[in-house]
Amino acid sequence: MIPFHRESFDRSDFALKLKKTNCPLETSHTQYARYEGRFYSLFNYSQFGSGIIEGPKKDSRLAEGVSASKDCFLNYTKAGEPLAFYNPREGLGDLLTQKGDNNNRFSVKVEGRYLISVNISLVDYNELSVSRRQYIGLTINGRVVMTCYNNTFRCGTNRDDSKKYKICNMIGVFILITNDQLQLQTMEPNISIRLEDHRTSQFIAIRL
Repeated sequence: MIPFHRESFDRSDFALKLKKTNCPLETSHTQYARYEGRFYSLFNYSQFGSGIIEGPKKDSRLAEGVSASKDCFLNYTKAGEPLAFYNPREGLGDLLTQKGDNNNRFSVKVEGRYLISVNISLVDYNELSVSRRQYIGLTINGRVVMTCYNNTFRCGTNRDDSKKYKICNMIGVFILITNDQLQLQTMEPNISIRLEDHRTSQFIAIRL
C-alpha cells in the first residue's frame, strides 16, 4: 500500500509510485478528491480580539462546546463532535460532495473501492506517559471504522513546546456505495487540533 502522509498531494508523483508498484491503473483514470483544513481559510485574524471565539453564539460555524484561538487551535469539549473545517482543494472525477451542518460530512457520489487517507495535528500535553487516547475517528454511516492509534507520532524538534504536538495519520481501504456518509469526529472529550498553514489537515479519497 502506498502511504499518503504528505502535507500536499502531487498527482504526478502518485502516478509514478503506481507505476513502480505495477498497479494496473491507468494514470488518466485515477480519480481522487482532496480536502484541506486550514485555520485562516475558516477565520479572519481580526476576529480574535479577545484571543478566543466560541460557538455557536459568537460564531455559527462552531458547534456548542467548540472554541477557536488565534494560535490556530480548535478545542472540542465533547466526544462525537464532527470536524467541520474541510474545504475542497482539488480532484479528478466527481467522487464526493459535502453535506450537513457546515459541510461536516462527505457523501459518496460514485461507488467503488476507496483508499482513504487522513492526517491531522493534535495537541496533547501528556508528554511523559504513553497515551492510550484515540483522539479522532472516521465513521461510515455512523460506525467508527478507524481511529488514531496509540503510538501517534510525537513531534521531537528542539523547541521546548514541540513535544505537546502529535501527528495522527489514518489510512484504510473501504468499499463504498452511493450515498454512504463519511465523517471525522472526536472520539473523546477535550481534544485540541492544530491547523497552522504548514500543518494543515488533509482528507484524501482515491478511487482504486
